[in-house]
Amino acid sequence: MAALPLLMAACAETPAPRHRPLAPELPAGGLVGLTGPELPLLLGTPALRRSEPPAEIWQYSARDCLLHVFLYLDEDVLSVRHADARDRRGKPVDVNACAGRVGAEAAARAAARGGA
Repeated sequence: MAALPLLMAACAETPAPRHRPLAPELPAGGLVGLTGPELPLLLGTPALRRSEPPAEIWQYSARDCLLHVFLYLDEDVLSVRHADARDRRGKPVDVNACAGRVGAEAAARAAARGGA
C-alpha cells in the first residue's frame, strides 16, 4: 500500500505519447477530378508549379518519390486530369501511394510549425 502513491506519481509524470499527424485521406477515385484549390489541402504546397499551356504541372516531393499533377482549365477552374509518380531513380511508382506520402509529410511539417 505504501508503494501505491509512488506508482500513481510515476504515471502522472509520464508524458502523453506523441501522435503522428495524419494527412487528409485521398478520395477513393484518387487525384483525378480534384481542383487546384483542393490539392494543397491534401498535399500541401507544391514544390514547383510550371505553366505549359493549356496545362499547369504541379510537382510535389516526398522523401522517396516525386509526384507530378497535370491540371487543365475546366469551366474556369484548374482540375486534375492526370498524375504521375516516380521514385528517386525515375522508376514509376503507384500514384496514390506517393500522394499519400506527400500528404503525410506535408501534415508532419505543418504540425511541426504548430499548424493543424
